[in-house]
Amino acid sequence: MPFGPTKQETTGHSKYTFSNSLYNFEISIDVVIHISLHVIPRTNPLPSAFLCAGVGCLKLRVAVPQYKLRGELAVLECHYELEGDTLYSVKWYKENEEFYRFVPKSNPPQQSYKVEGIKVDHQLSDSRQVALRGVNLKSSGIYRCEVSAEAPSFESAQSEGRMEVVCKYFFKLISIKLNLILCLVY
Repeated sequence: MPFGPTKQETTGHSKYTFSNSLYNFEISIDVVIHISLHVIPRTNPLPSAFLCAGVGCLKLRVAVPQYKLRGELAVLECHYELEGDTLYSVKWYKENEEFYRFVPKSNPPQQSYKVEGIKVDHQLSDSRQVALRGVNLKSSGIYRCEVSAEAPSFESAQSEGRMEVVCKYFFKLISIKLNLILCLVY
């Protein structure tokens, strides 16, 4: 969908702002020939799941960052209430492939599995969150948390959220005429 700029000017400095339904873009142009692009993510409400059967009620809500910059740490949170049940396991999936499991009665309680684009930081991960180090473009996708209770209820609930990994763009110019010669993406 096309979007038009709004422009603000001060002496030696111009700032353009573009918007669409997913992003706000700000481009600043200085007389010293420096252009920077900042991607400012918009946020969406958090999905929730509630499973109530018999006596117990398992409430679950995930907090998955909608956007992360490549190379950053991403912390995915799984907020749950067991309502009197005992936790059996918390499992995390990316695109339906399990990459992290927390089972409190296991030794060790944490286990991670090889999935492309995923590097779990066990020091920062537990039953309530999983931390992903150095996310990259292959880390983009749908993440799902699944929580299961022990006997006698064996209740289970799941909720998911989507994360997109984006790049920072830096533009270098060679003249005041703004001849763009190089775009370094990292």
